[in-house]
Amino acid sequence: MYFIAENREKVVKANPGIKMTDIAKKSGEDWGKLTEVQKKKYEKMFEKDKVRQEKEMKEFNEKGFFHNSDGIKSTFPTKSTSSKSSRKTP
Repeated sequence: MYFIAENREKVVKANPGIKMTDIAKKSGEDWGKLTEVQKKKYEKMFEKDKVRQEKEMKEFNEKGFFHNSDGIKSTFPTKSTSSKSSRKTP
């Protein structure tokens, strides 16, 4: 994901009018041409983001919301924080 995001502009500039699917294909080819040392940068970014995502999902599954890396609470809670429903039954 990180490599494609960084590589996209170069691919589009070199291939005006290229389709989205072809951008992904070309980026895959470019990824295959990188050395292991060059790939390490993107793999580290992936690992860091994976840890962040796992932390957020753990909190989300426990509480129904999560705080992102900036400390901002997600805005769409899915679990009720109250044991009673606010909906009245007829």
